[in-house]
Amino acid sequence: MHYLCISIIEIMKKYSVIVLIAVILISVVSCKQQVAYTKAVKTQYGLDDEKLKSLQYYLMGDIVLNKSSSQDNTELAKGEI
Repeated sequence: MHYLCISIIEIMKKYSVIVLIAVILISVVSCKQQVAYTKAVKTQYGLDDEKLKSLQYYLMGDIVLNKSSSQDNTELAKGEI
């Protein structure tokens, strides 16, 4: 058992640099530039409705939802209208 522990420690020392380099490379490669979505981008990349569903979107600010009602007696209770 003692020999097994020493072997595992030696293997970890041997490959720790390789694992560290791999983690750093993966981290750098996974950081992609964020591009603002505009009509020009849609045209440039030929994005149709199906392709737009598979895009990953990022928000730059808060989303605020507003609801308008034709009724004058709308009440807010426990976060619901």
